[in-house]
Amino acid sequence: MGEKLGENEVKILESISSDPHITIQQLSEEVQISTTAVENNIKKLKEKDLLKRVGSPKGGHWEVIASKLSPHHIFFPSRLEGSVRASEGNRGGA
Repeated sequence: MGEKLGENEVKILESISSDPHITIQQLSEEVQISTTAVENNIKKLKEKDLLKRVGSPKGGHWEVIASKLSPHHIFFPSRLEGSVRASEGNRGGA
């Protein structure tokens, strides 16, 4: 029914679910793609209503909208269960 996510989209969702305060630069390093590619993937994820930004660009955080993920999207079920908010899974460390 829904679109399948690309490999980079999945990696971005995994990284954000682990650290909702992650930056574009950090995502670029983790996923090993350019910051422009990260921004393009984030735009796609927002358009699919799978990701949203809460708060300001510098002080806010990301939320993965797990309830919108179809079975085709979920490649990392241990990290997202039901409608778990990504902000509850912060990695810790300052």
